[in-house]
This record gives sequence, structure tokens and C-alpha cells, in this order.
Amino acid sequence: MAVMDRGLLSLLDEARTAGLRVELAGGRLRIRGPKRAAPLAHALLGRREAIAALLQPTYMYPWPEALPDLSRRSVDFIAWCADCRQRSTFVRYSGRPLCLPCALNRIEAANLPGSSGDPD
Repeated sequence: MAVMDRGLLSLLDEARTAGLRVELAGGRLRIRGPKRAAPLAHALLGRREAIAALLQPTYMYPWPEALPDLSRRSVDFIAWCADCRQRSTFVRYSGRPLCLPCALNRIEAANLPGSSGDPD
């Protein structure tokens, strides 16, 4: 099992607090945000490979690509699940952090008969 680099997570959290958005798009690291946070952006770019590996969408569990009424899955800094607030996650749907059980619960709720226009 890989050991999480707490220094890297700290740097990502500091960048988020400074208003930077860090994402992996098409295998390339993208950093956007205010110019005043440029020193943090350069520090992140200095650790580009480690950050890309951290943000790479590889999961131990079968995360859904998309949820009903939410956008596609993305990966970002670690945060508490917005639904249960009991588990942390890197996975987001429409920018909202969701753990695997809560993501699967949303799919199950959407597939219940009568909940999405399905006949009873």
C-alpha cells in the first residue's frame, strides 16, 4: 500500500485555500487561480509528477463516472463527504466531494421505481 505524502497534501490544501484550482485534464496538470498565488503554483509545478499521480483517477472501488443530476467524476484535494460528513474522499461530482457509499446511494435512489419517471 502506498504511503500518502502529507507534505504534498498540505501543499495542495494550502493552494486550495489560496484560491488555486488544481486538476488533471487529459494527463496534463492544470493550475488556475489568482496571480497572487503564483509562488504556490510554481511550488506545485515543481512536484508535477507526484501531484499528477495523486490526482490520477485510479480507484480501488468502482466509482461511477457520473451521477444522476450531477456532472462527471473528477478528482481533487481530499475533503469530507458532503452527504455523510463521515468519510474523506478525493472524488467529486459537480465540485461536491462524495464518498463511494454516498455516490452509490444517489444512483440507487435515482433508480427506485417511480423516482425518475419509471413505471411502478
